[in-house]
Amino acid sequence: MLFDAAGRLHAARRIYCLGLRSCHAAAWHFHYMLSLLGDRTVMLDDAGGTGLDAIRGAGPDDVLLAASVEPYA
Repeated sequence: MLFDAAGRLHAARRIYCLGLRSCHAAAWHFHYMLSLLGDRTVMLDDAGGTGLDAIRGAGPDDVLLAASVEPYA
């Protein structure tokens, strides 16, 4: 399962990163580290709740990395 996820992330054209509340730091760190290697990641975070607007350009070659901790966001 983890190997499959890594393969999908590696093959993705773009990786959208989402982390709400306490999970924001984990998603942002993933995005930041990959941004040092190129421009394949998009952090879905912006003022006024407009962060999700960026995902409307997502296609079948893109993936969403969502950080979450049960039972929270």
